[in-house]
Amino acid sequence: MSSFKEREKLRREEAILAVAQALFAARGFEKVTLEEVAERVGVAKGTIYLHFASKDDLLMAILTKKQSELVAMLDEVANEPFAKSLEIIFKIWNEDLDFLVLMEANLSRIFASCKPTKENLPPLMTRLVDLVAAAQTAGEISPELHPSLVAFTILKPIPFRFADYLIREEGLEKNRLKANLCRIVQRGIGAGD
Repeated sequence: MSSFKEREKLRREEAILAVAQALFAARGFEKVTLEEVAERVGVAKGTIYLHFASKDDLLMAILTKKQSELVAMLDEVANEPFAKSLEIIFKIWNEDLDFLVLMEANLSRIFASCKPTKENLPPLMTRLVDLVAAAQTAGEISPELHPSLVAFTILKPIPFRFADYLIREEGLEKNRLKANLCRIVQRGIGAGD
């Protein structure tokens, strides 16, 4: 059983992650200060440093935690038809657009010290590539297509910043954006059904 102190530390860390994610997504990583995060959480700035060594570490913790949650969601449907995995991806588009915009905007930080390789791809992409390859083996996806390209296209059919723009500036409803993206990914852009 964890102590009260441990539970409080975990609760505080979760609050820091949630507030920082919301602020980073709303205003951009560069414009948010740790002082602002601390103030919104209701703790001193030094408390942030008890949990995270830097603002970059805080961002990486957000990205790591969220990706772990999304990978777990995909793992739950791994033995089902690939359509179930697509439902998870479409749910991510619909419910976690702010996270996707944040992740996309900070890919250079994720790969700051290295080029992307199979060994250092984000876990969400790696898991989706594995699911695509399994779906190809099962005959659900054409084996002529490269699994990584299919996975990347499914996960990110358009820049997420552009999707955010379509919602904010052009008034496209999230559900319509999701429906359009699903249709494009599943059936292409042809006029016929």
